[in-house]
Amino acid sequence: MARIAVVGAGPAGSLAAGMLADLGHEVVLLDRRNDPTEPARDGRATPLALHVRGRRAIAAAGDELLSAGVGGTSVVLARRIVHGPDGSTVISETPEDRRGRSIARHDLSAALFRWARTRPRVEVRLGTTCLNVSRSRRQVELRGPEGHQAEESFDAVIGADGAASEVRWAVARMPSVDIAKVTSPWGYAEVIIGADEGRHRLDGDAVHVWPGRSIFLFALPQVDGTFTCTLYARHADWPVSGYQVIHGLPSGEPIDLDRLGERYPEAWPHLVGPSLENIRNGLKTVQAVRVDALDDGGWIALIGDAGHAMTPYLGQGVNLALEDAVELARRIGPPGGDLPAAIRAYGKDRHPEGIGAADLSDLGVRLYTQMPFAGPDPLAMTVGALNMGELRHSDAARMWIPGWRPVVQPERG
Repeated sequence: MARIAVVGAGPAGSLAAGMLADLGHEVVLLDRRNDPTEPARDGRATPLALHVRGRRAIAAAGDELLSAGVGGTSVVLARRIVHGPDGSTVISETPEDRRGRSIARHDLSAALFRWARTRPRVEVRLGTTCLNVSRSRRQVELRGPEGHQAEESFDAVIGADGAASEVRWAVARMPSVDIAKVTSPWGYAEVIIGADEGRHRLDGDAVHVWPGRSIFLFALPQVDGTFTCTLYARHADWPVSGYQVIHGLPSGEPIDLDRLGERYPEAWPHLVGPSLENIRNGLKTVQAVRVDALDDGGWIALIGDAGHAMTPYLGQGVNLALEDAVELARRIGPPGGDLPAAIRAYGKDRHPEGIGAADLSDLGVRLYTQMPFAGPDPLAMTVGALNMGELRHSDAARMWIPGWRPVVQPERG
């Protein structure tokens, strides 16, 4: 039986912890938050599209209650509706067996965390911060909720601690490993379309998209009748842009915030909460992090955003993270196997997937700046195959990015 630390109790960390415990390992699931089931304190709505490949990963845990919990807090996405500037719509139906689900990030995290903490051999430590990971001593330095610091030994460490991962630095400090953090020229603001007495004001079983060359809006339905929406725009075109100042960008054609209501008549009159304030405060940045290895040679493994934080334009991040968790657990298997070899095999297989997904996500912004299409779009068809798990991200990257290789490189698109 191996003693394994999983740092980060988000969706991927919780899924990995529960599956490894069910396989017979002793798992310590750590998170710096006091309650991972609560929404983020920054108030971000953060909608997620849980596609078929992500749902398959959850189903791999083999617990019907877990699947039911996720299903009860999500909305089935039966179609995509593209809204034109003239009020017209283009509707694309999704076959029933290929439909994704819209779910709030904290609802998905809560369902997976509650499931993980019920598994035998999972020890949960909340309010616990990972301060450092020492490869040479095979120890993790932790600070508990009372401020006490101590080093603890583990047979393996799984970094599931997100884009700002502390575990990742133990891998990135290796001389042979490159790491790159890139800020996208596109930023975002979050807005909420309020419910109409508990009902959706737009079709409640659809992804809604308002495309545009320099600005686009993306809306996902929630179970309470609201829509969580993300407004994307180029920093260079935004009236308030720290990114523009820092990078010395010339101003493009400024977006008139007062006329956004004319651009989105179906949505703007129904915005609620801090939506307009979020827009006035300027765009939040979108960052991608790529690291040239998902393992250190046999002790550390990175999953999800800790290994490949990507831009959100293809909606692949959470689905890839859940798939990472399942693939790592399957590689490790029951006690008695070669744990270092399993971690190395995981890293070798999943590293190209992470880099491929990140590079494709950077290109994915064209889906929203060029819709509706005059004809079939190769990248759009690729996205469908990715969502279903019919196509590996590395294979898709080789198909659609000339000369692509799975190495750390600047953002594309």
